[in-house]
Amino acid sequence: MSRALASLSPAEARVAQYLKAMPAEDLIFANAEELGRLTKSSDATVIRTARKLGYTGLPQLKREAGNTLGTNADPKDQLSKKLAALGSDIGSMRRQIFADAAESLELSENALDDAELQRAVGAIAHAGSIHVYGYGGSELGARHLARMANRMGYNARTIGDTGLMLADSVISISRGDAVVIFQTGRRLRDIDVLLEHTAAVGATSILVSGEILHEQLAGAYDIGLLAIRGSAKVSAEALAPILVADVIGYSLSALDEERAMQTREQLTHVRQQLIQRKA
Repeated sequence: MSRALASLSPAEARVAQYLKAMPAEDLIFANAEELGRLTKSSDATVIRTARKLGYTGLPQLKREAGNTLGTNADPKDQLSKKLAALGSDIGSMRRQIFADAAESLELSENALDDAELQRAVGAIAHAGSIHVYGYGGSELGARHLARMANRMGYNARTIGDTGLMLADSVISISRGDAVVIFQTGRRLRDIDVLLEHTAAVGATSILVSGEILHEQLAGAYDIGLLAIRGSAKVSAEALAPILVADVIGYSLSALDEERAMQTREQLTHVRQQLIQRKA
């Protein structure tokens, strides 16, 4: 940051110094307007300063601060600081959580590459079987995609096992299959093993992850899609992954609309039978 200070105007330098000294747990909840008021500048100056410091904008700066907080802080201490920052006023809490969710969705939408999405949808559509893995908060996105794919007429299943039990799911992956991994959090040994086996048998791997894991596993997966959490990480981890699953699911139906319609008719028929039997 010190090297970049020389190119900043006095107002921008004041903002930069304030950001540098600001505790990470406070920075991740602050918006440009608030920071402009605190530094006696403007929201435009704050955004411009973040870009001159080498970030794409304020959200990226906040995400890096949040990543540092998540790496260094004790989980209980981290939660305590987040709760303190959110405050006890329900209106303020609502605004901050929804702001974090909106940031997550905006960042994820901008980070998704249409060419990679097209490759992912093509690989899934032509796969013999679709295996969808998700851990923790990312499991919801995995289950959502598997359910959508099945409803569109594709053979998909969710992998929910971990540890040694994961081996039973891994050995069913074959050449020509597609393996979709949802993980927006930390790197797990399970994912390394899953990717290694997928490559060994000749299946296609698709990773839906945050930026850190996306970079850490570069070269280990075939197709990468980003699902980014907001910098404050107070909105649901599954939010962006579920929307990525929606994009993939509806894209699959667009590839073969007749197949999707036939499967939907079957689904409706079985549902009606279940309703009648229950009555």
